Amino acid sequence: MEIKSNAQLERIRGQDQWRVLTDFEVVLSDKRSVIVPHDFLTDKASVPFGLAIKRDDKHIIDGALIHDYLYFSQKIEGQWIKRKEADKILIDICKYSGMGFIKRFLVYQGVRIGGWTYFNKRAIELGNIYHAKRD
Repeated sequence: MEIKSNAQLERIRGQDQWRVLTDFEVVLSDKRSVIVPHDFLTDKASVPFGLAIKRDDKHIIDGALIHDYLYFSQKIEGQWIKRKEADKILIDICKYSGMGFIKRFLVYQGVRIGGWTYFNKRAIELGNIYHAKRD
């Protein structure tokens, strides 16, 4: 895995969202590339474990940005992905960034428990063949 540059984000005044200022690219361990385009909006890490993991935690920022983008686009290099793959990529990036096992476990449990509603709603909108499957 390779993170090509640091994510550069700007908070949108009065909102709980941040705008990506420059394209942000991660090359996955299988050599596929995920590019989050500038102007993409994110809420950073929205895991329900605010006391254990802060949304600005240096170990989760890059992973959360890629994860939000994958839930939004649901594709890597033009191919549909399953929610489980997006969740695993988040955890892989967190590990690459130095996040410890317990925090990674909490993050993974959070997205597995809470992510399916958004992913499936978006999958149906996009026509992702993997919609409404709890994997």
